Amino acid sequence: MLLATDINGNTVWHLSVYSRELGVLQNIWEWAKENLTKEERINNFLIATSREGKTAWHMAVYWVHLHVLQKLCEWAKKIE
Repeated sequence: MLLATDINGNTVWHLSVYSRELGVLQNIWEWAKENLTKEERINNFLIATSREGKTAWHMAVYWVHLHVLQKLCEWAKKIE
């Protein structure tokens, strides 16, 4: 369910970045750490693209959600 996409190819991850919901992003990331491999977390969250080719990183920068971008960077550094 968390990996499903909407009509625009956005996942819950993309939509949470757009809405600046750090609590939701944190919960999704924790779930992913417990249930997905490192490669799946990278592919499905850190570099997953929408139909327009946008990643969560693109969305955070485009919408100037700097606190979200900072959190994405923290998680990317700590990926295990």
